[in-house]
Amino acid sequence: MNKTADLCDEESEAAIQRLIAAAEPLMIVLMAAIIGFIMLAITIPMFDMAGIVQ
Repeated sequence: MNKTADLCDEESEAAIQRLIAAAEPLMIVLMAAIIGFIMLAITIPMFDMAGIVQ
């Protein structure tokens, strides 16, 4: 009975590790998109104001 439980634990742990490894690149891309959006939200109004002044 303990061997079966250990086997199930190992298999579930391996599945979780594979899921995390697959999700990491997606999280990086999502974070890059959010940061890019914030940068654009800050810089576009600055360039618009600079164009109005000149």
